[in-house]
Amino acid sequence: MRTPTPLILICALLALAVSAAATPCTTVDNGTGTVDLPPICQNGFEGTMQIIDGLPPGTDIQIDAVLTDFYNMSWFPGGVLGGEVHTFEATLLWQLSGTGDLTGFERSISIPVSGAMHSGPRQSGDPVQTFEQTMFTLQGQLYGDPDFCELIVTIGDANGLPSPGSCTLTELPSGDFAVDSFFDITYRIDFEGCPGSQLQDYAGSTTDTKRFQAGEEYFAPIDHNCLLPDNGTGTITLPPECPDGYVGHMQIVDGLPPGSTLEIDAVLADFSNIVETIGGSLGGMTHHFDANLHWHVVGTGDYLGFERNLVIQVGGEMESAPRNPGDPVQSFEQKLVYLQGVHYGDPDFCTLTVVCGNDAGLPSPGHTTIEEVPSGDYAVDSFFDVTYEIEFEGCPGSPLEDLAGTTTATDRFQAGEPYFPSVDHSCILPDNGFGTVDMPPDCPDGYEGTMMIVDGLPPGTTIEIDAVLTDFTNVVRSAGGTLGGEIQVFDANLHWVMNGTGDFTGFVRNIVVPVACEVHTGPRNPGDPVQTFDQTLFRLQGQLYGDPDFCELIVTAGVGFGLPSPGQTTLTELPSGDFAVDSFFDITYQINFEGCPGSALEGMIGSTIDTRRFQAGEPYTTGVPDLGDVLMLNNHPNPFNPLTTIAYEVPANAGVVSLDVYDLSGRHVRTLVHGRVAPGVRTVNWAGQDDAGRRVAAGVYLCALRTNQGLSVRKMALIK
Repeated sequence: MRTPTPLILICALLALAVSAAATPCTTVDNGTGTVDLPPICQNGFEGTMQIIDGLPPGTDIQIDAVLTDFYNMSWFPGGVLGGEVHTFEATLLWQLSGTGDLTGFERSISIPVSGAMHSGPRQSGDPVQTFEQTMFTLQGQLYGDPDFCELIVTIGDANGLPSPGSCTLTELPSGDFAVDSFFDITYRIDFEGCPGSQLQDYAGSTTDTKRFQAGEEYFAPIDHNCLLPDNGTGTITLPPECPDGYVGHMQIVDGLPPGSTLEIDAVLADFSNIVETIGGSLGGMTHHFDANLHWHVVGTGDYLGFERNLVIQVGGEMESAPRNPGDPVQSFEQKLVYLQGVHYGDPDFCTLTVVCGNDAGLPSPGHTTIEEVPSGDYAVDSFFDVTYEIEFEGCPGSPLEDLAGTTTATDRFQAGEPYFPSVDHSCILPDNGFGTVDMPPDCPDGYEGTMMIVDGLPPGTTIEIDAVLTDFTNVVRSAGGTLGGEIQVFDANLHWVMNGTGDFTGFVRNIVVPVACEVHTGPRNPGDPVQTFDQTLFRLQGQLYGDPDFCELIVTAGVGFGLPSPGQTTLTELPSGDFAVDSFFDITYQINFEGCPGSALEGMIGSTIDTRRFQAGEPYTTGVPDLGDVLMLNNHPNPFNPLTTIAYEVPANAGVVSLDVYDLSGRHVRTLVHGRVAPGVRTVNWAGQDDAGRRVAAGVYLCALRTNQGLSVRKMALIK
């Protein structure tokens, strides 16, 4: 049996993560500016339950539970929360798994239930409606079951089992509502096992409390892009007036009790009185300005619960290096020379002074890149690594009374984000004169896929391969083949970018393997606007000669060698008369290798067999290729040390976006993004750290982008 590849492991892990996480729920307006309750969410109310009482010590029955399929719903004003009473019938779906003495006991059962929930007042028509709710009563009983001669589930306040909750409805641009609803359900399960079943002679009554969730918290789309118009000279004015300003983090530590801090989300914005002059220590320009430093202050430790919003007026000066106005990309160094502000008349801070910049002995270098976009505006990516000093003294009668200190620290302040043009993997080919296109298709990106070498390497070591099959030459086409359509015989090149892992971390090679190929395609109907037909890679074979690392390297694929490699092609005619190509093979390949003396592979020999998808073009969905559904994911630099910038493309209606880093064994390393993200190309940095902030070892890592429209995984090599 073939060992699962790291990508398969990652996909399995991500599938598990999806199943365990809350699921978005969108419900239509019921015509009154709100939604009917309980909400009809696709996944219902999800939670867990358990049976413990009455079972042997160390034994329980764990239950994945879903309350769903609501019907016979009615409502009327009133209830214990002063809003409405909602009565219903439903189904409680249980997936049971035994432990201890009941290991191996697995059941799926459905319990019919009836119930009533009470909700507090809400304001129909408001864009956000948040209100309390409680599961007032819920009861159901299972009859005629082979394992449970008695099984009764009881829930709710009316039964002495308090089950409070809350619901938030957020109106979406479509007019529908995003639902975030939960109950902290206290339940009682009374059961008696049936004679002859695994539960024979067992009986008990378990009471417990668990959260049941429908939908999830809604996050409004976030867009940190910064597009600014040309100031008339082929560039932009600095500092840039980005919508979000310069965003960073600061903190006050010195002068507070041990273990306490004041954490500050800071934004430098509202630039005014900007004066630009030629000169400065970087040989470009000096920029004087006034601005506001917006602080959201949250206490920790002894100051947990302390929260303030402050606006500190500041004056500043920055210097920038020379740039070439008019160039489509202008990249230059900059530094914050000084930034100073004093906050007066505050009830908590009798003294509050903020100082930054080189002139104060607080080095604050930075960099700006502006890139012209098709509209003629400029995309801005600007940052300063600001070293700051915060001096404070608490006021009498405030929580900060008798406290004073001076904190010095460094943090990055970022305006805009790196600009990545849209990635286009589409393949548009002309009509060959017969109402179709020649095969194999001569797509700009060729057939892209991945391969690997495992067998013959030390345990835990692989050579990961980004592969492209392209450069088709000497193409000969004839009727026939195993699929009854056409045979294409041709030569090509297999381009490999190789990255070692484990003992071969740091092994990086680019090679080209010449191959001979034969493809069989099924019948198609030239002239049809959409032509879909099966295909198979009948044979592919190539050998590399004279390589310093591989004294032998042979690649074999295709059904003709006992390595089935089926595929399919769809050609869609465009208004221009050209055809959009979507073509793939699920290639089963064999790589035989022997390492050369004196190379990193000396003494190693092996034969790896694996199956991977190779894709040319992309699915065609509308009048033009729809790049909004392409999960673009890349990073630069790669390999990297210590920092890489990951660019990812978020399609429209992506739901919750997750961007995570895993190692090659499938272990989760770090969550980089989780939440709602505005459509478009976004970026985030990874500095080779795990979720706890610890540096990870050098090696190859997998970056996984997940939305409700798909999954993309990319390899990233961290070198030391």
